[in-house]
Amino acid sequence: MYARVSTVEQAEEGYSIDEQINVLREWCEREGYTIYNEYIDRGIRGKNIKGRPAIQQLLYDANQKCFDIVLVWKMNRLSRKSVDLLTIVDNCKG
Repeated sequence: MYARVSTVEQAEEGYSIDEQINVLREWCEREGYTIYNEYIDRGIRGKNIKGRPAIQQLLYDANQKCFDIVLVWKMNRLSRKSVDLLTIVDNCKG
C-alpha cells in the first residue's frame, strides 16, 4: 500500500494519510489480501518521485518481488505526472 499527502493537499482537500490507509486496509481485509508493507510519504509533494523515500523503497521492494500488487487510494497519490506514473508502473513490472 502506498499513501502520500502534502500538507497543502491535506489542508485543502481533507484526505489524510490515516484516511487513505484505513480505506486500503479495509479493502484488503474484505478481499482477503495480506499487506506486505505500508509505504507512506508524509508532507511530500508529488512533483517527482526522486525526493520521496517511501516510493523509492516501494520500487526497490517491487524489484525484489516482495509483493504482487500496489494499492493506492487514488492514482494521483503515486504521481500527478503521467511520465512518472508510467515509470513507476514499468519499474514495478520488473
